[in-house]
Amino acid sequence: MIQQDHLQVFDLTLKTQSPLFVGSGRKIGKREYIYSQNQGCVKILNMELFFDYMLRHDLVRQFEKFMLSSNSSLLDFWTRDCHLAEDWLEHPKLMGDKPLVQYRLAVTEDVAGYNGTKEIHQFQRDAYGRAYIPGSSLKGALRTAWLVHLLLHETLAPGKKRTLEAFEVNHDYVFPEGSYANRLRSGAAADDILDSIFRGVQVSDSAPIDNDKLILTGRTLISPLSAARVEAFDGDAKDLPLYQECVRPGETIRFRLTLDQSILNRYAHPITKDALLEAIAEFSRFYQDTFLSHFPQGHPVANIPDTPHLILGGGTGFFSKTVGYPYLKDDYAAALKWTQRILQTQHGRHEADISLGVSPHRARYVTYAGKRYPAGFCEVNIL
Repeated sequence: MIQQDHLQVFDLTLKTQSPLFVGSGRKIGKREYIYSQNQGCVKILNMELFFDYMLRHDLVRQFEKFMLSSNSSLLDFWTRDCHLAEDWLEHPKLMGDKPLVQYRLAVTEDVAGYNGTKEIHQFQRDAYGRAYIPGSSLKGALRTAWLVHLLLHETLAPGKKRTLEAFEVNHDYVFPEGSYANRLRSGAAADDILDSIFRGVQVSDSAPIDNDKLILTGRTLISPLSAARVEAFDGDAKDLPLYQECVRPGETIRFRLTLDQSILNRYAHPITKDALLEAIAEFSRFYQDTFLSHFPQGHPVANIPDTPHLILGGGTGFFSKTVGYPYLKDDYAAALKWTQRILQTQHGRHEADISLGVSPHRARYVTYAGKRYPAGFCEVNIL
C-alpha cells in the first residue's frame, strides 16, 4: 500500500478460479475467423487487412462466391479456392509488416463438437487489441459486495421489517439503493449521486491480459435440482449456440485500487481494505448459500476453493449484480417473488420460478479441463 496524503493506493489482484468472460459487445461472425483443427486453435483475422489482401491479389470474385455459398469454412476458402497455405496467414510480412491473423485462441477438447459454425463473443479489448477488464466492471462487483455487506449487518428499528411492499414505486419493485450508498451528508436526498460513498473508491483498468491466457469456451445453462419435481419444466442442460473468449482458471489479473479517505471517512461505516475483504467474503458465502446451492454440486462440477470471491463478468446472472435477495434476507419467498416478477417482465419464460424455488432458474456454467465451472469466480487479494 502507498499512502499519498489522503489517498491509499493498493495493488488489487484477481485470481480466476473459473473461466471469466468480460464481453466487449462485439461478436465475431463465423466467416471472420479460421478454425484450425490441426493446430487446435481459432485464428481471429484482421478483416480490414484481409479485404485489402483480396483486392490486391484479385480474389474479390472468389470471396464473393464463398460468401454466397453454404460453405462456412474460411480455411477451406483460403487453402482450396485461393491455393494458399494456412501458415501464410500468419506470415509477418504478408501485408507490409502485419500478418492477417490478429491473435489465436486455444480450442480444447471441452468445446464439444466444435466445427467453427458459431459466432464468437469477444473479450473486452483496448485500442491496441489487447484483452483487459475495465475498472468499472470490477468497481461494480465491489459495489454489489459492499451493499450486500451493509444489508446483512443493518440493525432495523424495533418493529420495523423489510417487506416487498416497502420499496414498491409506481407499481414496480425498485430497490432503494441510494438509501444505503448515498449517505455522505446526513439528511441529504438519497437519490443524489454526489453523496455516494463510492465516490471515494477508484479502480483502474486491469493490466493487459496476454492472449495465451485466454481460451475459447462454450456456455451451458444448468437447471436447479428442484427441476425433477416440476413436471412442466424442461430440466435438461442446454448448450448455447455461441462461443466466448474467456480468461482460463488460475490466471492473475492486476488492478490499482485507490481509497480516498477524505471522502470515505465522512461515512459512518467507512470503506477500508479490511472492510472490503470482509464484504467480499460475506457476498461470496451469501451467493453460494442462497443461489448456487440450488444447483448440482460435485463431479462433473468443479470444486471452487473456499476463499473470498467476487462473481464477475458476463454469464454470472442476475443474482450477482442485484441485491433484492439480501434486502429481503428474512423473507426468501418475497425475494423470490421480486426477482421472478422482474425477469418475467423483461424476458418471459420465468413462470416456473416460484415452483422451482429459485430465480433465475438457470445458472450458466463453462466446461474446462473436463469439469463444469460456474462462470466468473475470482479470488481477491488487496496488498
